[in-house]
Amino acid sequence: MSTTPTTINKTPMQKLRENPEYKLKEDRIRLISRISKGATPRQSTLKKYNLTIDDVNKIRNENGLKKMKIPSHQDIINKTTDIDYQDDNWKEVASAANDKEQITTQNNYKFLDEKHIFSLKNAKHFLTHHPGVVKRSGQINDTERAKTTVTKNVDALDRLFTKVLKNVDLNNIIKNLSIANIMNSLDNYKYRSKPIGTTAKITYLIALSIYLKEYPAVDVENPPWNRFYIELDEVIQSKLKLAKSETIDKSTKQKVTPFSDIVEAFKTTFGEDSEEYLYIKIYSEAPTRDDMHNLKVFYEELTNDVKQKIESKNKGNNCIFIHKSIVHFALIKFKTDQGYKPSYIKFSSNLSKMIINYLRKLTSEKRKQLQNTLFGTKKMTTVVGKWLKQSGIKLDKTDKNFNDNVNVGNINLLRHSFVTEQLSKPGITIEERSKLADAMKHSPNVSLAYVRDTLKK
Repeated sequence: MSTTPTTINKTPMQKLRENPEYKLKEDRIRLISRISKGATPRQSTLKKYNLTIDDVNKIRNENGLKKMKIPSHQDIINKTTDIDYQDDNWKEVASAANDKEQITTQNNYKFLDEKHIFSLKNAKHFLTHHPGVVKRSGQINDTERAKTTVTKNVDALDRLFTKVLKNVDLNNIIKNLSIANIMNSLDNYKYRSKPIGTTAKITYLIALSIYLKEYPAVDVENPPWNRFYIELDEVIQSKLKLAKSETIDKSTKQKVTPFSDIVEAFKTTFGEDSEEYLYIKIYSEAPTRDDMHNLKVFYEELTNDVKQKIESKNKGNNCIFIHKSIVHFALIKFKTDQGYKPSYIKFSSNLSKMIINYLRKLTSEKRKQLQNTLFGTKKMTTVVGKWLKQSGIKLDKTDKNFNDNVNVGNINLLRHSFVTEQLSKPGITIEERSKLADAMKHSPNVSLAYVRDTLKK
């Protein structure tokens, strides 16, 4: 097989977003929008975008939200904050102490004393209940995904100190540790008997950075914390550049089969009436991530009234609506659903007919197995990988011709192949690029990152 290089030109908007000043302005507008929806930004975020607590509370007041208070370093150390202990956030922090002697009382408020304020358990509780704004389009801190992101950071902090650094005392982090020692520990740390990669190291370092910068008990603005934090930030930036170069190097080496060839391979291997061919044809008109599991089927018209009540239809999961000869795909739950609106995709007449005929031919046993869904309730990435191997698109690792830079991933392979083929079309317009990015539920810049060289027969 030969390889065809894929060249994609950037749009004016993509070039504009490479300007740091424009990017900062755009991010500030996005942050204000998130605050208006209930996000609780960290102190470092406010400083970066030149906002104050008063600015935040003004935005919250204009949107019918309660006034908020973000404690500072001095609030905690001097125990002078006016945050009521009855506030759920601080109740959780205080309850983490367990030992009543660790809690002092002053002016009807309760706080953790300085002796125990640096404990990992207390830091984890604080960060969990003051998550800040998640760095992903449109998401705010009270969403399930935002909480999950915060939990991952807290878990990484926990693993860093308990597994990698072997239970170092947080009270003596500066005294006992140096950046060199931390990096040495990360270099020697093995997960499942294998050394961890650059991305994993960044995860641990960022978790430590969040602890230093966002946990108010740490005065990162002054010695000795500031020196340690500056050194840590320099290492993170260096590792991020390394990871980016590794990713670029990896993506430039990767090659994918054209999406149209994958569709044809599924048709030839499994047949036009098969579940596998139906899946790839649906993907052709609705290029999702792993969003076709638990896809419940409803035999009713998708009206505006149904759209308003759709959360109760399938516990917020995606649905298929069949009315007469028309089929709609309601895509409401997906990875970036806090940044992008739900899509109600009307399938073509041919695909609608395929879906209706496929469902008609299902046996009673198969219907029971699928539990009134189109492809079952389990995640599909593994089964899609199996189909890709059966159709000859992917090779098993044991095959002598296997190449780890060819057709990487399962559903991600479909995404890379689909975007590459779409963006490679001659004369594609800016509007078409934008429409493609919207269909993929990501930004036009991300589309460019998906482009791979293509394999030719």
